[in-house]
Amino acid sequence: MAKTFLNQKERNEVLVLASFKVYMEDIATKLEKLNRPKDTIKYARMSKSFCNKVLQSYLKGLDDREIQRVLGESKKLNVSVKYKDEALREFEAIKKMDDVTPVKTDDLIDLCEYALLSCRSCKKRNEDITNCKLRRILFKHEIEPFNFEAKYNECQYYDEREEI
Repeated sequence: MAKTFLNQKERNEVLVLASFKVYMEDIATKLEKLNRPKDTIKYARMSKSFCNKVLQSYLKGLDDREIQRVLGESKKLNVSVKYKDEALREFEAIKKMDDVTPVKTDDLIDLCEYALLSCRSCKKRNEDITNCKLRRILFKHEIEPFNFEAKYNECQYYDEREEI
């Protein structure tokens, strides 16, 4: 006999699937508006479609009232990213340490941009970038590079713009 109602765990899974389906639909629309590569848009739509298939599989055989209740609840939700509890505890521990200074992200980015001005006179820019201390620090702190298409021995952080 098929299930007609969901337990709490299954209900949460359905809510996540329904929310993610809407999220992927929004992503595909945004990618299209930004003229991103067709494959990227296609994969976003495929992700939405596969999510929908899993969702429909969960809902198959359920009581109509249960389906309406769960789908109605899913409209009140959205997808967000949350750090794992362990990562949050680690971050809190780091903040308590004396040698770490919490800095607002915008301020950190501004500091990085000014530090990167020194890259314009760098002699090893396209030779020995693995020994660059600034580059290692930027990677360590996940600072977004300027050049996402840099070749193997080119620095992703070198910026040829006149002014920053």
